[in-house]
Amino acid sequence: MDNRNVELLGFHGTEYRNLNKIISNEFIPYKRLDHWLGQGIYFYENFDLAKWWVSKKNDYAVIKVKIIVEENLFLDLDTISGMDFFLKQTKEIFDNLSFSIALKQENKYKNLCFALDLLKEKMNIKVVSFTFIKERPTYAAQDFKDFKENYFSLPYGFAYKEKQICTTDNSVIFEKECVYTNYKPKWN
Repeated sequence: MDNRNVELLGFHGTEYRNLNKIISNEFIPYKRLDHWLGQGIYFYENFDLAKWWVSKKNDYAVIKVKIIVEENLFLDLDTISGMDFFLKQTKEIFDNLSFSIALKQENKYKNLCFALDLLKEKMNIKVVSFTFIKERPTYAAQDFKDFKENYFSLPYGFAYKEKQICTTDNSVIFEKECVYTNYKPKWN
């Protein structure tokens, strides 16, 4: 049976000084212990979110890419099969560890990052995606909690959604192009 490819469109915000290096070479992942989809290169499915993420910098750019990955190397946590696979495999990994994981609330993002990194390595997963549901994101103009209390109840899942895509492998990234920059040359 032939394996199908999955194509995703992603937007990555970066400091302007990194732009040419990324376009002409490749992305270099920034490591953090609390990356929710594990270590890797992060993209938003939405241009506005990528722009918001990097807008705290003085000079920045947004890069659009096409991500093409074999279906069996892609973990889509927005699907039932993807989530079932993640939960089953993660339980097996943690049940076989010879040490206990930290269960304090502040360590749970670190545990998730650790689990996804182990799972990616064990199963050769190159891309993970997940849509986060947020009622009070800092980028939003409106607060859903206030809206629900003052106007009417909204159905579950009716909130801001931010799909994030994480890849550990530059070989799945194609068609890099700068689609936005706020760079302003500084003249002496």
